[in-house]
Amino acid sequence: MPDDGQLVSFRSRATPAVAHREFDVRPSCGVLGPQSRLDVEVDLCSSTVRKYNTELHVDVEAVQQGLLVLPITAR
Repeated sequence: MPDDGQLVSFRSRATPAVAHREFDVRPSCGVLGPQSRLDVEVDLCSSTVRKYNTELHVDVEAVQQGLLVLPITAR
C-alpha cells in the first residue's frame, strides 16, 4: 500500500507528531507456485475518523511492480 504511513497522527502538544501505518497486510510477502492461491487479510487500524480510498499493489519480483492493483475502501 504505497500511501500507508503517510498520515500524521497528533498525540498532544507535548508529544511530537508521528507517522504510522494504518493497514496491516498478512502475509506481507511470499512465494506462490503456478496455479496456486493465497488468502490475504487486510486490517485497518485507523487513528482518525475519515474515508479511505486507497489501493493494495501486488508486485511480482523480477516481473513488474504493481502487476495487480486491488481497490480498498473503508470508513
